Amino acid sequence: MIFQLSTRTIQPDVMAIELAGRMASGNLLMKAEEDIKRLLATEPSKVIFDLTRLEYIDSAAIGVLVMAVGLISKRYGGQVRLAGANERVSRILQITHLDRVLSMHNNMENACASFERAAAESA
Repeated sequence: MIFQLSTRTIQPDVMAIELAGRMASGNLLMKAEEDIKRLLATEPSKVIFDLTRLEYIDSAAIGVLVMAVGLISKRYGGQVRLAGANERVSRILQITHLDRVLSMHNNMENACASFERAAAESA
């Protein structure tokens, strides 16, 4: 499946960015990086990358993901979650140790709930 990116609002303050297909080096990845930067220019406070339909991610795509996480968390002070990664994508995230620095969840519901738990713990 060719790479696709789409967004939706989960809650008023939660943006979901769905990544689908094969996220790998090439023109589509460069366009995806531009699209993600444009979306993040709205300075969302909570973002979930929905990986449910992502079949594959390569090192260049991981770089785009890390860039996005940096923009959200460091520049805008927001929070990021990853949700729904399949076994193959999860394994790649483990090999690169991103699973140690990013909050990964089995599904979107758990990712959304983790924002609420984090807010309750900080209150």
